[in-house]
Order: sequence, then C-alpha cells, then structure tokens
Amino acid sequence: MRSGFGINNKGGKMEAFQAPDALAKYRLGNEQETYLEATFTEKNWNPDQRGPKILTQVRLSYKTQQNQSWDETNKVVLREAYAEMANFTESDPGMKVWGGERFYRLPPLEINDFFWSDMSGYGGGFEDINFFDIGKLNIAYLGFAGDDINLSTSHGRIAKNNLHIMLDEVAVPGGKGAFWVNGGYMRQGNYLGVDYPDAGGVDAGFMHQAQVKDISNQLGLQYGYGACSSLSTGADIPLTGTGTRAWRLRFTDMYNQKFSDRFSLQAVGVYQYTDNGEYDDFDDCREHWGSFGIRPVYGLTKYVALEVEPGLDYVYNSLDNYNSCLFKVTTALRISPNATFDSHPRFRLFATYAHWGDSFKGYAGGGNAFNDDTDGLNFGIQCEHWW
Repeated sequence: MRSGFGINNKGGKMEAFQAPDALAKYRLGNEQETYLEATFTEKNWNPDQRGPKILTQVRLSYKTQQNQSWDETNKVVLREAYAEMANFTESDPGMKVWGGERFYRLPPLEINDFFWSDMSGYGGGFEDINFFDIGKLNIAYLGFAGDDINLSTSHGRIAKNNLHIMLDEVAVPGGKGAFWVNGGYMRQGNYLGVDYPDAGGVDAGFMHQAQVKDISNQLGLQYGYGACSSLSTGADIPLTGTGTRAWRLRFTDMYNQKFSDRFSLQAVGVYQYTDNGEYDDFDDCREHWGSFGIRPVYGLTKYVALEVEPGLDYVYNSLDNYNSCLFKVTTALRISPNATFDSHPRFRLFATYAHWGDSFKGYAGGGNAFNDDTDGLNFGIQCEHWW
C-alpha cells in the first residue's frame, strides 16, 4: 500500500510528472494516488500428504486520487481470482494446474514500477513442469477483450487469444535464465461498415538474473510482431490493417547493490523501439523511448535515510511530433526500520522537480498548473508498505 498527499509550487494539488508515450514514470515523490492491494489466500493442505495441494487466491485493489477522506471516485477492482492444484501426478508432484484471473508476469523494474513482461489476465494452464531437469516449463492460455462493450463486429466482441510457453529457472552463464514465446490471434470482422482483417502475431523474450553477494542484476530482451507487438496479453482493438505489421523491440535492465548497512541503490534502464506500420498513408510511425534512473539511499542514522532519485525519459514519436526529454529528480527524507534500499514501512517527506522540452508542453503531467510551462515542483508526504 501507499498513501500520502502533496501540493505543487503554485499551491494546487500535486499531480505526477510523466513523459507522453512513456510507459512508466519514476516513482519517488511522483505518486499522486492512494493504492492498496488486499490478497486473500487459502492453502487447503490436504490432511492426506499424498493427496492434491490446493491454493485459492483472490486479490482486490483499491485506488483513490487522494482528494478527500470520503472520495466518490474511489475504485475497487478485482485483480486476481484463481485456484491452482499440485501433487496430482506421481511423476511430477510439483507440477500445478491453474485456472481463473491472475497476475502472470515477471519482476518489474521497481523504481519506475514498469512491468515490462506482463501477461496478466484470464485463462488457465500448467506451471512448474519439470522439463528434463533443465528448468521449469509453464504453458498457459490467456485471453483479452476490449473494454468497449459497444464495439462488436460481425463475429462478436473482438478478443485476443494467447498461447504462452515459458521455460524458466534455467542455469545459464552468470546466473539463471527464462525463455518464452507467445502466439496471439484476433478474429475481427466488420464494424460500422468497415472490414477489419484477422490479425496474428508472435512475441518472444529472454530474462537473465544474476546474484553475487550484495549485487543483483536483472536483464530483459523482448521482440513482438503484429497482434503481439504490445508485448502483453492485450492489443489495440480493433487492429487496423497496417497495425498488423507493427513490431516492437524492448531492452530493460535493473541493477541493485548494497555497499554497506547505510548505503545502497537501484538503477534501471529501458530502451524501446516501436514501428506501428503505416497510419492513414503516413508511413513514418516510429517511436523511440529511452529511460534511465537511479535511486541511492544513504542512512543518516539507523532509522533515518536520505533518498535521491534522478530519472530521465526520452521520447521520439513521429506521428505525435514528440521529440524531447523529461527530467525528474526527487529528494526525500525517509524514516524506516533500517537504512537499506528495500526497508519498509517507509515514511517520507519529499520534494520533486521536473523539467521537460517544448514539444512536451501540455502533455508532461503535473496537471493544468503546468500546461504552459516546461518545469514544475511538487512537495508532499507519503507512507509506503507491503507485507
């Protein structure tokens, strides 16, 4: 959970700074909402140790824009509702079968909260299959439908079907690796007299994780084409004919190091290139997104630490005429059980400054207060905790 309140340097309510078309923002001192996930888990351990092991999990998320104590715009969303069962086959008792709605994703980049490989959704499958002692095999069907209930073609509401296959926990040079491939298909049809062609696609990826004493690194590489160029469960709906030729390449890295009990940091980097195909006879539909940020944490005392988080996002979008950077830096005074990077709960007092280029003017966040500006300031307090 996280919650707090902030104001901008003009006296209005704080709103987050984020570069247009960037898929994430640097979090420290840049979160304007209260957010909570409440997870209810039942582990129905069969008294017969030789029988199936069953887990049922329901997860609710709660979000408010922190306007007032009684806020009618609050949202409660069901994020997970699934069950899984293991120990139902003697040849591989660790294999699980599951079905329902669930998170189906790899660890995110923490300081900008970027879930770079996220296939969360509805479906079912098998996971943790022992694959010849090489690694764990996971096979899942995952579905997605657009949220516009009025957008129904001659074949019904458009849905994307995904078949996702991953082999993880594979020993590779320098650590552990995960490899995956996902195939996707959408049957579209006619909508308001317009024929939308059927669309297919494929995406593939690799993640490398390394741990050496107090240093860890997570590297990711992804490529997606056509209906799978989103690199996620979903897709643009309806997908136009030119969009069926879209493709995306993404590279991510997250580095953590604990230098001492008083000094630690995390650094992340992202580069993403997207070619959206042709769009209304405009054949230059390229997008570049580059991002780098770092958060060092230094303990002033056993319980009080100084956090500094500079982050830079560069976006080039030929269609929307974006070609600029957003730089954001936050300084925060933090109280927590110890001074390490991941200590929580965290109680913060922060100040955030952001600056962006002219082509981002009116689109870089911060609310109406900064529509005509190229920089802004926010101040606030926050509590962040998970358990």
